[in-house]
Amino acid sequence: MAGSALPFSLPGTVEGLLLRTKPVLAPVLSLVRVVSVPPRFRVAVQPSRPCRTRPDS
Repeated sequence: MAGSALPFSLPGTVEGLLLRTKPVLAPVLSLVRVVSVPPRFRVAVQPSRPCRTRPDS
């Protein structure tokens, strides 16, 4: 956060708030990201016989 905010002049209270919340917020957001990505790549369960989708076919 400090790298991207470096060129901008931030008020002291905002800068202090960012510096205090960053150590807590960064790991939480990283964990949310790690937990939310794998369900997108789950493989759908395939039938036991790939050529047949219904048992009576």
